[in-house]
Amino acid sequence: MIEQWGKLTNDDFDVIDGKREQFLGKLQERQGIARDALTLPQPTHGVPGQLRVALTFDDGPRPGYTEPILSLLAQHNAKATFLVTGIMSERYPDLLRQIDAAGHEIGSHTYNHFRLNTLSEHQQIAEMVRAKVAIDGVLGKSTPRLMRPPGGHFNPQIRDMLAAVGYWPVFWTINCGAYASMPQHDAAAAIMAKMEDGAILLLHNGPDNTLDLLPALMHRLRVAGYKMVTASEIVAGAEVVSNGGPTPIEIEPYATP
Repeated sequence: MIEQWGKLTNDDFDVIDGKREQFLGKLQERQGIARDALTLPQPTHGVPGQLRVALTFDDGPRPGYTEPILSLLAQHNAKATFLVTGIMSERYPDLLRQIDAAGHEIGSHTYNHFRLNTLSEHQQIAEMVRAKVAIDGVLGKSTPRLMRPPGGHFNPQIRDMLAAVGYWPVFWTINCGAYASMPQHDAAAAIMAKMEDGAILLLHNGPDNTLDLLPALMHRLRVAGYKMVTASEIVAGAEVVSNGGPTPIEIEPYATP
């Protein structure tokens, strides 16, 4: 699979200008991974009923942030999803391997962390594919087909490009960064006041309020009885209504030939 992705070249990306259908057809034929854009799941919430929340960390891996996050997760016997960028994965491969070795889920946050809505179609696909090549190349295996567009910027064109390369996007229920101006215990209390079974929490693997907030937040989640799980686990089996109607979410890694 990694070798297949690696066969995509700059020439492949360039042909999309004026030849969109030809390009996407070639991509689908070569990779066999395209999804139906009209029924592409776009979850902001998981399946309730088991008192679970998903902790998701955008950006990174980044020294000084990834290590203490991993330590806190281990202390609370929690699993999480790390949406990493390709460029940081290549820069700090050992940190990415540490995330994986600890049993956490790894998804994509594009290669460069550009806002996808500012890019052309072929640039969007380049960001998605090159991130996948980088992440899987460091780990030596396939990772789940989930991605969070930087800033949550999303539109029909981005949806189509995600579907073309086989990704499904994951969004969030609560943006923990919205409480950055509050003291950590006040922020944790405010987030818990909005907490609900099946919530997906947006946190960061970098310089924001996450590291200060996380100890108090995880303590409150544990006291309240919540289990902290990955994004794939919390949304698995959910029916997400998209343009094509209800779609059951099935999470799987890219198949290895």
